[in-house]
Amino acid sequence: MTQAYSNDEEMARELQRQFDREYELSVILEQEKKGKAAATVTVTPDRYYPKTAQDSDLSSDDEDVRQFVTDSLYAK
Repeated sequence: MTQAYSNDEEMARELQRQFDREYELSVILEQEKKGKAAATVTVTPDRYYPKTAQDSDLSSDDEDVRQFVTDSLYAK
């Protein structure tokens, strides 16, 4: 449907109306899609990550440092 416009303002208004209609339709379609698809989300406080050999080494180093600092504080 080609229409002759007398000036640019009329053409801009018509294009904006068409854009607004398309946008409203897309919003309605998205809302309908979301309404039909009932999704369930479960949130857990944390995930289980198995310890690796590297983690074990780091934790023993931390314990050694803690022990050293504690000993040096109480040795004074």
